[in-house]
Amino acid sequence: MSGVHDKKNCSSYLIDVVLPNQVMIQQASVIESSEIPFDVLVGMDIIGFGDFCLSNAKNKTKFTFQIPSTHETDYVWEINDSNKKNDKLKKTTTDDIRAFLAKRRK
Repeated sequence: MSGVHDKKNCSSYLIDVVLPNQVMIQQASVIESSEIPFDVLVGMDIIGFGDFCLSNAKNKTKFTFQIPSTHETDYVWEINDSNKKNDKLKKTTTDDIRAFLAKRRK
């Protein structure tokens, strides 16, 4: 395993990964390490098979993933299209984002 600060020897395995939607990724190469503070860390080798989405609506984090990819999600296009249809919508500025983040830190 190679990280920002150094390299470590780790045991590696080939495993079958079964996702919550019952899709199986066969022969995924994984490593075992006490240096990683997570049970599982999914990388682009698996995410690249499909569509990955992480949202935080109403302050509730939701992760969803599908294989195969079926459509393109583009939040920038969606908000720009929505703003064109309704000029009364408030456009979010970087100052709005900074204020939101500052409020969450308190």
